[in-house]
Amino acid sequence: MLTYLGVRNLTVIEKAGLEFGPGLNVITGETGAGKSVLVGALKFLTGERFSRAVLRDPEKKLAVEGIFAGTEHIDGELREQYEIDDELILSRESDEAGRSRVFINGRAAPVTKLREASEYLIDIHGQHENQFLFNPAKHLDFLDFFVDQSLKENYRLSYAAYREKAAELASLKKRAEETARLKEMYEFQLEEISSLNIDPEKDGRIDEQIEFLSHIEKIREATAQCLNLLKEGEISAADLVGRAERSLSGIFGLAPELAKAAENLAAASSYINDAVSYIESVFEGQESSPDELNALIDRKYKLQNLLKKYGSGLREVLAYKEGIAESLESAALGGERISAVEREAAGLEKKALEDALKLNEGRKKAAFGISERVCQILKELELPSSRFLVKFTDGESLDRSGGISAEFYISTNAGFEPGPLSSVASGGEISRVMLALKEVFAEADSIGTLLFDEIDTGISGRAAKSVAEKLKKLSRTKQIIVITHLPVVAAQGDIHFHISKSDSGGLSRTDILKLENKTRENVIATMIAGEVTEPALLQARELLKGAVG
Repeated sequence: MLTYLGVRNLTVIEKAGLEFGPGLNVITGETGAGKSVLVGALKFLTGERFSRAVLRDPEKKLAVEGIFAGTEHIDGELREQYEIDDELILSRESDEAGRSRVFINGRAAPVTKLREASEYLIDIHGQHENQFLFNPAKHLDFLDFFVDQSLKENYRLSYAAYREKAAELASLKKRAEETARLKEMYEFQLEEISSLNIDPEKDGRIDEQIEFLSHIEKIREATAQCLNLLKEGEISAADLVGRAERSLSGIFGLAPELAKAAENLAAASSYINDAVSYIESVFEGQESSPDELNALIDRKYKLQNLLKKYGSGLREVLAYKEGIAESLESAALGGERISAVEREAAGLEKKALEDALKLNEGRKKAAFGISERVCQILKELELPSSRFLVKFTDGESLDRSGGISAEFYISTNAGFEPGPLSSVASGGEISRVMLALKEVFAEADSIGTLLFDEIDTGISGRAAKSVAEKLKKLSRTKQIIVITHLPVVAAQGDIHFHISKSDSGGLSRTDILKLENKTRENVIATMIAGEVTEPALLQARELLKGAVG
């Protein structure tokens, strides 16, 4: 509930602070004294736009602050973001340049978050405002509060299971359609890649092979010359080293230091033989083959073409090949899988339809009871010819709401067919319809504070007394703030504020006084007779004495 409202620099209000309490809080005052300014302050606090013309002093800031208690129903994300505990402080200010600043529990916030938070806190209802209960999109939610919750839970679960399976089916069909559309292309790509029998290790060295074969004649000429010099010539390195080694072998005993030279010659002979073997393997293993070189160049071109199309490396090309092969295989098996999922989805849809039917039957049964209750309350509010009903409309398919929508219809005059709730024209009728709905849906509506701005306009006599009693009754479960001009309503208040206006230095100002005892009697007497008279005082005392406890 709203425990405190502070306002500074707003039209006739220079500075004011009101401490509200539980139950029925009434605000009275003469016309133009500033009652509606408080409503404007609350609208500003809950995120509505404002005009700079409402500033009392254009050189100063407009500031409004509200403190709310009992905020446990506020959304978890919002609660965590602004560290909301049992108490919530909303404040908003606007400077002389029109720049607005918002704070939630002392932390800067955007206006959107202010609106989001206030939706949990207060419902402002005036004669011509479209309220929460007057919004057809919310009617089914209110109705569902009176339905067996197991019916809602059963449908929620069966609908969720059906939607999940339907999504899987849609995904399978989309994939199958896409694969079928691309089947010919995939088959061509698969054949194009497979035809090369890619070996990433071997094909990774293709440039080396091409380079080698491109210079094969030069290589053969050089190796032939080397073999001639090392082994096959009339005077070869191998022969000369061998002869030198043999010459030394016979004189080791005469010159022992030559043994090391003989060892080196033997090693040189071994190295020469190894070199000859390597050179011979190259010389004998390669022949000049233009066809082989052309084949390698052609393969390199084809591999490069694949890399441009399917990946930055040969392994990526092979991965792409595996992917399209799997897609083609899935397409071949997809028909069977789709048929199986279709059967599963049909079964789940049938279950969801059955649960939706049970839920909607429960809703229609609840709607009948609600209609009777609303009509009874309206009768108590001096609208005996009223008819209230819930009109259901079937949707084209299942949805989160069970494939049905609901809207409240009402007629307050005999002989007229009920129409949409928003079509009620008379201010006095709107006020009483709202009270009836608020009483019926009090438990379903989690908003803790309701503000009624002169909704008793246009009613008097017995209807006014009934409205006062209903407001009092509603205040047992909600905090009610009502701006009223009716003494019978004012007398029911648990807390009574009175607003008066005075002029000082050519500038009007508003004073807000919390009334007690004699002062309250005098104000209510003035509301009755226009001034304090003894008969009016007696009547005021009777009203206060007869207030519903």
